[in-house]
Amino acid sequence: MLPALAAGLACWTAPARYPKLIALAPPYAAILGTFVIHPVLVEARRSGTVCAAHFERKVMQIAVITFDGFNEIDSFVAAHILNRLRPKGWKAFITSPDDVVTSMNGVVVHAERRLDFVADADAVIIGSGVKSREIAEDAALLTQIRLDPKRQLVASQCSGTLLLAKLGLLEGRPACTDLNTKKWVIEAGVSVVDRPFHAEGNIATAGGCLASQYLATWIILRLGSREDVATALHRVTPIGQQAEYIARAMEAVEPYLQ
Repeated sequence: MLPALAAGLACWTAPARYPKLIALAPPYAAILGTFVIHPVLVEARRSGTVCAAHFERKVMQIAVITFDGFNEIDSFVAAHILNRLRPKGWKAFITSPDDVVTSMNGVVVHAERRLDFVADADAVIIGSGVKSREIAEDAALLTQIRLDPKRQLVASQCSGTLLLAKLGLLEGRPACTDLNTKKWVIEAGVSVVDRPFHAEGNIATAGGCLASQYLATWIILRLGSREDVATALHRVTPIGQQAEYIARAMEAVEPYLQ
């Protein structure tokens, strides 16, 4: 709320720059997107002193859980695509149990958020890595991953599906994972489907590193729009093939939307 309020305050000094304002309710607290707008801001809108940009901005926070030994593609690709919507108030954070984590290929990353942030995120992606089986047996670490699919989107990439299974979130539903992790997910009692993406309700799984684009697409479609997907993917897809890649992502995800 505070960043949005600051944006609104910044607009007060130059209302003429924002002639197209959003019509709001009478001078009572108005709810728009993820914000609860105080009556004083509604009154400011009525007097023409608050810009539309303030009210149109939606803050979406996404946790990309990244453990030591992580797969770079699984964490970075999804985070990068989601962060293409930062001008709209979206932000994906590399979220880890430690201040610093090292990838399976030696890339050292400083965590942007710690695991307690997961409980407050609008969406969560559990990434994969070479230590997923070890993490799956660490009960103390798993208890720090506080997920609530009733109020947030939850997704896993490749071996991250094993962690979702251990957290008890895949009971009675099929899931996707990578070829190496498949046997362990099955041993955990989950039916594995040989597809790049599957979702039921607020839980999604993806299999294969490059399927991380489908997780990002799913989150954007659920929390945003098709236009937002096009915006996020347009500059990260191969030149001359943007329409093809965007259409493929939509085709993979849209059948699973509620």
